[in-house]
Amino acid sequence: MYKFFDVFMTLKLPDNLRTYFEDVEIIKVTKTSTNSLARIYIKSTRIIDKEIIYKVEDALKRQIFRIQNMNVRVIERYKLSSQYNPVNIMDMYYPSILFELEKYWTLEFNILKNSTWEFLSSDCLKLYIEDSFLARAHGEDLVSYFKQIFLNRFGFEIDDETLKAMEELAPNLELISKERINAELDKLLVSSHPEMFRILYETGITKVIMPAFDEMMNTEQNTPYHDSTVGEHTLKVLVNIKNDHYLRWAALFHDMGKPLCKTTDEEGINHFKGHA
Repeated sequence: MYKFFDVFMTLKLPDNLRTYFEDVEIIKVTKTSTNSLARIYIKSTRIIDKEIIYKVEDALKRQIFRIQNMNVRVIERYKLSSQYNPVNIMDMYYPSILFELEKYWTLEFNILKNSTWEFLSSDCLKLYIEDSFLARAHGEDLVSYFKQIFLNRFGFEIDDETLKAMEELAPNLELISKERINAELDKLLVSSHPEMFRILYETGITKVIMPAFDEMMNTEQNTPYHDSTVGEHTLKVLVNIKNDHYLRWAALFHDMGKPLCKTTDEEGINHFKGHA
């Protein structure tokens, strides 16, 4: 992996921002086929507030990715010392959680803002959400968000060595029978954490076994009804649907046709006519 400023050598940041990225490593950089979104995956040994992340995204968009209408997302993964656990991370990172939700998940932000939380144990977070129409409709999305934070961003279940091995060995999956791959995917989909399908994308596994999912992850949905990529939306559906073999597979495939059907009208709104 390369250091952040070895990749973005010409990026100019104020010293108060630059210091957070001096030791950050770049995992990979991707962009959508339509040049609408660039994603920069980073690994850091220190927690970086979301407000700082967003300022760096803006600088990257202005100085590096200067294509018109291209957005930039920095997706962070942390490798922290053993002194960190979900309890003290929640204490330190909670303002960033609110900041991120307010920017991208407005409904979930309002739910969390009016809720309380506590740890029943070091690895069991309980949310006390008010009983309202909004909470009943989107409470599970908030739970899904917290799972993504602790499982993906802070990596409490998959260590870096395992992730590196997954990435290095992903091309070898071409040698594995489709039946075996299907059986393993089925185990993941009907598990208690189907959102971990994201890891298959981040490590390059879906590029080998299901490239259509990569297209979903790289397809933005600029519509009044969706504020995330097709892939991110699909991961939310997987988490919120009943744990049933057929329902989970249906959820995975339900929007797979969207990247091929995407059009944009004069107002910049995306449409996906005929995707189902």
